[in-house]
Amino acid sequence: MSDEPIKVLLIEDNPDHAQLIQELLAKERSKQFDLACAARLSTGLKLLAKRSIDVVLLDLSLPDGQRLDTFIRVRDHAPQLPIIVLTSLDDKMLAVKAVQQGAQDYLVKGSIDSNLLGRALLYAIARKQLEEALKQSEERYRTLFQYSGTAMVIAEDDMTISLVNKEFEQLTGYSKNQLEGKMTIPDFLAEKDKQKIIGYYKALQKGKKIPPSYTAKIKRKDNQIRTIFASVGLIPRTKNSIASLTDITEQERTERELKKKSNEIRNYARQMKMAYQALERAYLDMIHALVISVETRDPYTRGHSERVTQYSKEIAAKMGWNDKELNNLELACRIHDVGKIGVSDRILLKNDTLTISEWAEMKMHPVKGAEMLTFSEYFKPVIPIVRHHHERWNGKGYPDGLKGKNIPPGARILAVADTFDAMSSARPYRDAIDYKKIVVELKKNAGTHFDPEIVEIWLEIMEKYGISIL
Repeated sequence: MSDEPIKVLLIEDNPDHAQLIQELLAKERSKQFDLACAARLSTGLKLLAKRSIDVVLLDLSLPDGQRLDTFIRVRDHAPQLPIIVLTSLDDKMLAVKAVQQGAQDYLVKGSIDSNLLGRALLYAIARKQLEEALKQSEERYRTLFQYSGTAMVIAEDDMTISLVNKEFEQLTGYSKNQLEGKMTIPDFLAEKDKQKIIGYYKALQKGKKIPPSYTAKIKRKDNQIRTIFASVGLIPRTKNSIASLTDITEQERTERELKKKSNEIRNYARQMKMAYQALERAYLDMIHALVISVETRDPYTRGHSERVTQYSKEIAAKMGWNDKELNNLELACRIHDVGKIGVSDRILLKNDTLTISEWAEMKMHPVKGAEMLTFSEYFKPVIPIVRHHHERWNGKGYPDGLKGKNIPPGARILAVADTFDAMSSARPYRDAIDYKKIVVELKKNAGTHFDPEIVEIWLEIMEKYGISIL
């Protein structure tokens, strides 16, 4: 629309007023306007049905439409269009009511000049587009919420439940109608955990830190006691909290839900290819939430992505990467393990050596992660890094067996940082490995597992900054 005239429909029965509007739009130089006029409401509605219109100028007093009803009929006929109400000086309260009902603005007849009119039309279109984008964003967010595959609940600051998804209904045994606006979080908590969880929510509202995840007992509607694993946080710029709950009472049920979740996320990622661009940030936030969800499932990997991001940026900066490359690398590092959302807890949290079949499933997480990001151009630069961060310099890595310089540079950097963090962090089956031993291992595997140049750069960084940057 930026290179084409803005199509304006004026519904006004006073020919003098219509002539004035036409003259004012002709004077406006900032934008070209194409004006269509209708003297009756019925004629205007017909024009809306036949023509492509960008914005409507509407007089509320017409031969076949009076006062607020005139606006409502146009709004209901074309809800996607911005409407500016034209009113007289003594009828401003009616115009205000129209704005409250959805009009973008109102203009007082006799007080309009070409600049004011042109600016009002452009602002009305922009505001309407923003409204539509926000509506779509909320709808997409609700869809992601409803089909996340995990029990999710949103609560007000007083812990009243405001929104649940179907998995939450299944987990508690209560219906959506019984929960939303009627029950509170403590209502389905087992007695022994009530005070602890209430304390967490109160601390969260005061801005204090609480455990990012915890286990608790809940009491279902049928009086069954179930053990859940919960992750809770505040929704940005609100006082509402959002929690994800996983029933860990039955391991087999957990596995089925995780597989279902992985399929739903992949399918939904494909559907999101046609989503409005404003949703990309919402989806990115969801991806970050899934990464956090993966890490909080295993307390030994909590903070892994943040540390790997720090190490990788240190390496890339020393290699002279520009800001755009560094930003893409940072994004890739933060979400590199998102594909693990599809790996079952039985494998992810196993304290022993993985079987061949279990290792095969674990090795699919780079592919799954890359597939989850293919829906949007926003993620295109980071997909190769996410997919190939487990490739080896000698071509014996996975998933595609890339070798040497054929491995994307970001993936080569991430491989070193990822391995360093894994070795320097405690695991359920071993303590953190001594720094000197890590250096020996990195040097030993430079040229086989890792890009030798990147290993050398990382060791120089460690020598310069020492353990203090870890």
